[in-house]
Amino acid sequence: MGKYNKAEKSWMIYDWADSAYFLIIVTAIFPIYYKEVATNGGVAPADSTAYLGYTISIATFLLALLGPILGTVADYRGMKGKFFGSFFS
Repeated sequence: MGKYNKAEKSWMIYDWADSAYFLIIVTAIFPIYYKEVATNGGVAPADSTAYLGYTISIATFLLALLGPILGTVADYRGMKGKFFGSFFS
């Protein structure tokens, strides 16, 4: 890591930590929590798993559609900082 400046090193560490957090929460903790809440609400366990899969699929599809459009708008209107602040706060 000797050839990177302080800001680049900071982003690398942030990305590493964020990836680990996301991996643990999304793959290990949230599905268990979601199933518990859904089954306590009267949803069958198999259905709760299906609903979670449907929701994640729809959200991923919407992000795949909107990401390039919003990225283009941010680039051409000079709003990268505003978009970054809005989507990551």
